[in-house]
Amino acid sequence: MAGKIGQWAKRLTGISTPLVGVSWQASAAERDVAAQMLAWLEDRRVLYSPSEAEVPHHCAQSVIDVRRGLSNALATLGGKGVLAEHIRAMGSASRRFLDRIGTDYDAMRENGHYLSWEFLDVLGQMRALFGVHLAMIAARYDLDIRGELRNILPPESAADDLHCEQHQGRW
Repeated sequence: MAGKIGQWAKRLTGISTPLVGVSWQASAAERDVAAQMLAWLEDRRVLYSPSEAEVPHHCAQSVIDVRRGLSNALATLGGKGVLAEHIRAMGSASRRFLDRIGTDYDAMRENGHYLSWEFLDVLGQMRALFGVHLAMIAARYDLDIRGELRNILPPESAADDLHCEQHQGRW
């Protein structure tokens, strides 16, 4: 018990008042998992490619791969901590995507192509949720999001608001 308190105290970087507030530094192991996950997601085009380039069955396979990668990251963390909660939320968004598009890809066609509003809607929802969680992860662990993955991040002012709320203990 004393060891855990000592580890927590080492990561504590500040205390604020009047109505309580605590700042802490993420563990190096958590930050490493977050950095590896972001680097891996940078190559998952289902998260950022232009919608007109997407085909439902390719997207479904890519989302299945994303879920597998998220599960691996979650297992590395032991399923605990703030990063694990973000990973679970992204996994849930992936599962909703797969549930909504189903396996009947012909039903996703509109006028002979895949740009049906249902497909674009569910793809956009998943990307938006990933963008919010990735922005919070990057802010929390002081990491950069590179490449086209940046396209799904919330507008900069919204990301700043998320970062401020996070540090004011509003989560």
